[in-house]
Amino acid sequence: IAGLFRDDTDFQFALARQLGDDAAHAEFSLARATLLLDRDARSEVEQGVRDAWDLVGGFALRNWQNFLAWQFHYEHYILARLFVNRRTAKVLDFGHREFGENRLLPDEEAHRILITQWGLAKLGRLDLGADESERHEWTQGLIQADEDVQRLLGPYLRDSWQLNLRATGLDTRNHVALYDAWRRELLATLLRVAPDDLPSLTSLAA
Repeated sequence: IAGLFRDDTDFQFALARQLGDDAAHAEFSLARATLLLDRDARSEVEQGVRDAWDLVGGFALRNWQNFLAWQFHYEHYILARLFVNRRTAKVLDFGHREFGENRLLPDEEAHRILITQWGLAKLGRLDLGADESERHEWTQGLIQADEDVQRLLGPYLRDSWQLNLRATGLDTRNHVALYDAWRRELLATLLRVAPDDLPSLTSLAA
């Protein structure tokens, strides 16, 4: 990933912070799962990594549009489910909840701010001096990349909602409409266009 923008210091700092924090989160979660299961959960982690690579592969590594689209999904669109889970879950692990409140949430907020600032600055630089047709071209490229990720992740995202339902009892009523509306609103904000100016987007239910 670093090779995409190896001369961009702001990107390197944002990526280093994101990867380092996410590694710490994963380390804690593995230890917590091992404690709760009373056995080493590493095999499930390794299978999850293989499944993720089979699903998405090197999509985010191909160009900056794909990378930003992946980040939109990875850092922003997931918030629709996390908000619902936070407000409606009936089952929770207090050990993980404490870690989430004190470490995970502040870290993730920092990631979202850093990568959003970087993305908006990059789009702003591209916008400078670009004529309307050029701006339309790179905006459409980002929308297409976002759509490509949505289609790749659709089955995984639907399964993740159902997994959370079984694990925590969260309220999944109207979750497709919620996710779709959340994604459209955020994508429009990140691209600095009106939501109604976006084309029809692939639904979570597709």
